[in-house]
Amino acid sequence: MMLFLFNLNNMVFYTESDWRGVMNHIFKLAFIFIINIIFLINASATTM
Repeated sequence: MMLFLFNLNNMVFYTESDWRGVMNHIFKLAFIFIINIIFLINASATTM
């Protein structure tokens, strides 16, 4: 989760106003979010 927050802070500095930059930003956020959800599910499954 700390990695996710760190990546979020890095992405705040991407201030591209063009469509490609915005789409790239959204895809990166979604990718990191999905990776973190998978990681959290695996972590909770192993502790249970």
